[in-house]
Amino acid sequence: MNLSLRTGLLMLLALWLGGCAQLARQPEPTPTGVQAAAEFLRRQADLETMTHWQLAGKLGIRSGDQAVSGYFNWQEAPEHYLVQVSGPVGGGSMQIEGRPGRVILRDSDGRSREAENVEMLLKSETGWWLPLSLLRYWIRGIPAPALPERHSLDPQGRISLLEQAGWKISYASYRQAGARELPEKIVLDTDHLHITLLLKAWQ
Repeated sequence: MNLSLRTGLLMLLALWLGGCAQLARQPEPTPTGVQAAAEFLRRQADLETMTHWQLAGKLGIRSGDQAVSGYFNWQEAPEHYLVQVSGPVGGGSMQIEGRPGRVILRDSDGRSREAENVEMLLKSETGWWLPLSLLRYWIRGIPAPALPERHSLDPQGRISLLEQAGWKISYASYRQAGARELPEKIVLDTDHLHITLLLKAWQ
């Protein structure tokens, strides 16, 4: 075999072996943006059917140099919800019961106040505009309906960042709750308020 032919064969062999090595080093394929978006739509449709649930967790609220924390228990059913808060956030304890067109807030002294809008009621009692009616959706990892929003997804099709109604909602982690993956830690930010939710027990 002459020198030029042997050299050519050696070069071809080297190229072929190099190609095999590159193929062997290829990473496992990851979900594409299209796949993640399709999975998000599937998750959203499923989570919108989740109309009966109960949740226990911890919350922290910071506004400027003021910071408070507390514990909460949330029970949700169609056309009715009950949120109980204990700790400094509720000034001892606070219960919020909502039905269509009617919200009742009861404090630890047994006093009750009633309003049509839960955000206005909480503003008057706590001094903070807390988006409870929107949080019913955000807490499940889906946008509130009928409002403009922007979101980013992780490779599993779960929301990692949501911007809606002047709030920026970051989903730090999810956890398995029965057959569903639901948020475990959520951080909500607006101009003057920073809220952290640790969601400890979904039912």
